[in-house]
Amino acid sequence: MSIYHFDMPVLTNSMAPLSVKDRGGVEVYSIKKFFTAKWQGILTGIMPGFVTNVRVFRRNEEVAETIDAVRLFGRPRWEVRDLVNGLSYTLQDKSMVKTHPRAVISIESKEYIIESNFGDKETIVSLDNKKVVRLSYTGRIPPREYTIEFFDENLNEALFICLLYTYEIGQ
Repeated sequence: MSIYHFDMPVLTNSMAPLSVKDRGGVEVYSIKKFFTAKWQGILTGIMPGFVTNVRVFRRNEEVAETIDAVRLFGRPRWEVRDLVNGLSYTLQDKSMVKTHPRAVISIESKEYIIESNFGDKETIVSLDNKKVVRLSYTGRIPPREYTIEFFDENLNEALFICLLYTYEIGQ
């Protein structure tokens, strides 16, 4: 089982990279927000969380990213890209109620369900009703310390770190 930690900044619109560290405190990944157009930065300054483009780096190499689909109406969705293998997936919000966020992503014909419940300080990713990743945090307001636990060693860690961070800031 792999376990990683990172701290969410106080300013939710911060563009500073976040260091994702293993149990020994060694940086394994880093997370950085980005904009594909100037208008995205302006809109996000007005409405925090409106644009949630994120890249994950491993040793300064881009390995995964999420790109917002423009959402004027309907539910949010993101294009999740595995930059190492050149693959792309869609993370779709399936929430019926804002207090019980749900999302779905299909990766290599496997459907992963992402969910969190009101009051819980964790987000669970499951496959066939089996927990494969858990993202938990301490505190109610930033700065928060996040912990990501991988229960399946065969998962693309960078891809799940990217989509879980995007999911958290996009809610």
